[in-house]
This record gives sequence, structure tokens and C-alpha cells, in this order.
Amino acid sequence: STQSTWDIMIKRRSAKPEISTCPKHEKPFTLYCKNRDCNMPICSKCFTEHNENGHPISGPDIISQDLQTLLETYLPSLEESQSYWKELEKEMHKEDERMRKIGVSLKESKNAIKQLEQKILAFY
Repeated sequence: STQSTWDIMIKRRSAKPEISTCPKHEKPFTLYCKNRDCNMPICSKCFTEHNENGHPISGPDIISQDLQTLLETYLPSLEESQSYWKELEKEMHKEDERMRKIGVSLKESKNAIKQLEQKILAFY
């Protein structure tokens, strides 16, 4: 039935964003259903079947505007996150180096203790 196929497409919209062809009609997505329950690309055949419900439909120019708005909205926080992770990576490298130096120091101390122990045992 049309409704169950539409429900399947709605469920797939976030799971398979790389799909550029309608799985039901095998036609390219050329429109976009902007209804809050759908909010997904649709093909022209879906439009004729689905638009009986009066959902707001837009063309590719609106989709690209929406994507541009999303990009402009989230890009600053993504760049900030990237900067944070780079700083965190630098701190981790510093900590790794500090831990390596501690390991070397412990090894040197252990060797010094062994040498001291050997001197003491040789004395007795």
C-alpha cells in the first residue's frame, strides 16, 4: 500500500542520506516535502501520490538554501569542536611524553637501587 511504503521511506530518510533515487519509483529525487512529519526528498511520482495530504513541497533551490542555512548554523560549532579536539590531542601528546619520562626515570631508579643492593651484598 502507498501509506506503508511512504512510512518505510520516512524511516529510511535519516538512515540512508546518500540515496539520490526514490526506492519505490526508481526516479531521482527532485522535490522536497517540508512537512514536519516527512521532511525528506521525494520524486515527482511520490509528489502525485503523496500530495493529496497538502504537504508543503519545495524544489531543489529551496533544498540548497536549507542546506546552506544548516551549514551556516552548525559550521561555527563544528569548527570550535575541531579546535577543542586539536588542543586535546596536543595535551595528550604532552602527557604521553611526561609519562615516557617518568617511565625512564623509574627504570633508572630501579637500576640504581639494584647497583646499590649489589654493593651492599658485596660488602657483607
